[in-house]
Amino acid sequence: MLSALIRINDYIIKVTKIITVAAFSVMVVASTAQVLFRFVLNLPLGWTEELSRYMFVWSTMLGTSIFIRKREHSSVDVLAAYLPKKYRRSLYLLIDVLCLVFFVVMIAGGITVTKVAMDAVSPALNIPMGLVYISVPVSGFIMFSMTLENIIKSLKDRREASAQ
Repeated sequence: MLSALIRINDYIIKVTKIITVAAFSVMVVASTAQVLFRFVLNLPLGWTEELSRYMFVWSTMLGTSIFIRKREHSSVDVLAAYLPKKYRRSLYLLIDVLCLVFFVVMIAGGITVTKVAMDAVSPALNIPMGLVYISVPVSGFIMFSMTLENIIKSLKDRREASAQ
C-alpha cells in the first residue's frame, strides 16, 4: 500500500510543481505588465492586479502542499525540542493525525464555498470565483495525501524499530 501511495504522490507532486511554477510565472508577468503599463505607458490595465492575486492564491496553496510531503513547512517545535526522542515520534504522529482531520474539514468546507462561489463572478476577469476558491479543496486533498504517506511511513518505521 505504501509503495502505491508513494508512486501516486510522486505523480501528484510533479503535476503540482508544474502548476505552481506556471501560476507563479503568470503572477510575475501580470505584475510586471501592470507596472509597465501603469507607470511607463500611462495606460493602467484593470485585470492584471486581479489575475496576480488569484495566481498568488493558487501558487501559495499548491506550494504549501509540496512542502508538507518532506515536512519542510514552517512549524513551532518548542515542545518537541524538550521531549525525549521516543515521545517526539508520538507527538509528530499525533500532529499528523490532527492535520488529517483539519485537511478533511478544509476539503469539505472548500467544496461548500466553491459551490457557492461558482455563482459569483470576479469584477475584472469576469470568471467564476469558484475557480479561485477551488484551490482550497484541491490543495487540501494533496496535503491529506502527503500527510497520510508520512503517517504510514512513521508507523512502518516504528514497527521496524520495535522489532530490533
